[in-house]
Amino acid sequence: MQKLTVYLVVIIINMLYGNEHDLDVLSQRMDSLYQSDNDSAIWCGETALHIADSLGLDSMQISLHSRLGFIHKSQGEMYRAMLHYEKAVKGRTVKSRDDANRLLNLGDIYSRIGEYEHGVKAYQQAMRFYEMQENTDGIVEALLGIGYSYQMIRSFDIMLDYYRLALRYETLLRDPRIRAGVFNSMANGLKLSKEYDSAMVYYDKVVDISIAIGDKAGESGALNNLAGCYVLKKDYTTALELYRKTLAIKEQIGDTWGRANCLNNSAIVYKQIGQLDSALMAVQQGLKLAEKSRTTMLLKNSHQILADVYSKIGLPDSAYVHLEKAATYKDSLLNETMAKQIAEMEAKYQSEKKERENAELRADNLEKIERLRRHRLASAYLVFALILLVGVMWFSRYRHRMTRKVLAQENKILRQADALHQKQEDMLKQQVEHRDRELTTKAMAMVKKNEFLLKLVKDIEKFSTPSEDIHPRLAKKLIALIRTEVNNNDEWEEFRIWYEETSSAFLSTLNEKYPDLSPLEIKLAALIRLALSTKDIAGLLGREIAAVEKGRYRLRKKLKLEPNENLTKFLLSI
Repeated sequence: MQKLTVYLVVIIINMLYGNEHDLDVLSQRMDSLYQSDNDSAIWCGETALHIADSLGLDSMQISLHSRLGFIHKSQGEMYRAMLHYEKAVKGRTVKSRDDANRLLNLGDIYSRIGEYEHGVKAYQQAMRFYEMQENTDGIVEALLGIGYSYQMIRSFDIMLDYYRLALRYETLLRDPRIRAGVFNSMANGLKLSKEYDSAMVYYDKVVDISIAIGDKAGESGALNNLAGCYVLKKDYTTALELYRKTLAIKEQIGDTWGRANCLNNSAIVYKQIGQLDSALMAVQQGLKLAEKSRTTMLLKNSHQILADVYSKIGLPDSAYVHLEKAATYKDSLLNETMAKQIAEMEAKYQSEKKERENAELRADNLEKIERLRRHRLASAYLVFALILLVGVMWFSRYRHRMTRKVLAQENKILRQADALHQKQEDMLKQQVEHRDRELTTKAMAMVKKNEFLLKLVKDIEKFSTPSEDIHPRLAKKLIALIRTEVNNNDEWEEFRIWYEETSSAFLSTLNEKYPDLSPLEIKLAALIRLALSTKDIAGLLGREIAAVEKGRYRLRKKLKLEPNENLTKFLLSI
């Protein structure tokens, strides 16, 4: 039975999960390769995407499109990244933070390729979800994205509106880096709107936050932007001081591009204030760093500034040389831009072509895949039903056997327990009966002894006469000894112990409930509870019958019994 069950389970796993195992392997391989070998990571992702599509795994397709989009975006392949992210969000309502993050990435891609209207829509969709979730970081990121989209189309008023909305959440942000990003965006927007004083206030805040968290790159960037504001305000002295601070930090963190850009900015300021030697020195240093960084834009700017400086100095030949080089880099930059656009268009065409081919291939194979899937599902259901039936039958038989075994064991235990209980009850009953007999026997022995002694007292009293001197004294002595024996407390104490052992501490309970009873009344109650006659009680206590009856009356009164209430039954109930 067990071998059959294992065999059937193996069949199901092979039928249902063979391709999904390959899918998992490819997916994990893509994640491990994307930082070291992007091309291999993309191949693994696209292959996994095809398998997920053939198996109808929608959630896996969304995940793969998102991850492929991220890889293409990190490579600067914005059109390919856009196509994957569009497929990841197509036809889906935003239900999770992952969905909203995909929209943020898509909005960023749209903004980079100039599709600003689509970018704004993507950001707005993401923001609506973040607002429902009360996710402050997400709301701020979406607002900054929308503001940047309007900044790129130079709608500065709308841009500032969104930056100000983001600023309202500033106090709720926990991450100081995000707060610095809000202030920096606000400052950039104000700078573009020519509100330099307000922009400088926010750049100062970015500098303070960057210093507080040790973010040297953020600090140097904010100082560079702040210096640009002072240049626009024609406060060149302060601007140069800020550029010097920026340059020192850039050198500290090893930012070659930033150092070159800062030196070029300083050279422009020196040129404007007429310090041409300082301008020449700064731009030459900037050119060396630009050549080291191999950045076309920096090289073009450095040669352009050198041409302007040499022209101001009065060296037209040198100015012409650098102007030609600047024009060369300008053409190169234009060629790079055009080449990039052509490459992106080619990538878009190839992606669309491949998508069409895949669509045709999926359409051709759809019916085969669907038939195969139905066959697999039908086989799986059949095997599962067989396993379930066999399992139910086996379990039913097993449970029936175990139930019978457990019931037999329980019945045996119950019989043994009943026999033991009955044996204990019989022994207890025998012990109680034996104790009762011993107690009654002892009480009767005491009665007979006392009766004998009292009878002896009467005979001695008859023997003693007033005319004789010796006999009365002897008789009185004997009578006293006999009465002492009748009232022997040691014998009574022994009787009390026996009585308590057989009567569940009756005397202690009686004394606790009725503390005003005298010792004689307690003795009387104990003897009445044994159902002894008044005569026997009188003999046992060495009292007259009348005295015992009077004692019974006083006892009833102290126990507060009604006239029709039986004294013996009452004492037995205690």
